[in-house]
Amino acid sequence: MLLRNYPILSRPANSFDVFDELDKFAGDVFKKSPNYPPFNIYTLDETDTPIIEMSVIGFTRDEIEVEYLSDEGELHIKGTHKETEDKEDKKYAHRGLSMKNFTRVFTVNQNLSVDNVSLESGLLTITFKRNEKKTISYDIQ
Repeated sequence: MLLRNYPILSRPANSFDVFDELDKFAGDVFKKSPNYPPFNIYTLDETDTPIIEMSVIGFTRDEIEVEYLSDEGELHIKGTHKETEDKEDKKYAHRGLSMKNFTRVFTVNQNLSVDNVSLESGLLTITFKRNEKKTISYDIQ
């Protein structure tokens, strides 16, 4: 399942108010797409750059792919469970942990790039950094 959402990451830095925008945007998105896997998007006051936290309990590092396509301004997060041989041996009384595959796509502003991706205790954390603004001068010919 491909879920395309959260253009809030593509807003300009000076108008990036993630909480107000998510409140407005969440109503429509969650009606159209399931919330799997669950995630948070927030900023820290000192950096004002977005951080995505995604719950990927049950996935190993080898089963998660994170790709940032800078030309398209998209961050792709894909989780694919590898089949296990003991699957048929287990008889569940209750199965509350979802182990389904997923793909999430986030739109990212061009002035942001991925700084770090980490996986700890089932929580995938993606931090961004602001790209340096460059002024280019041209000689007139």
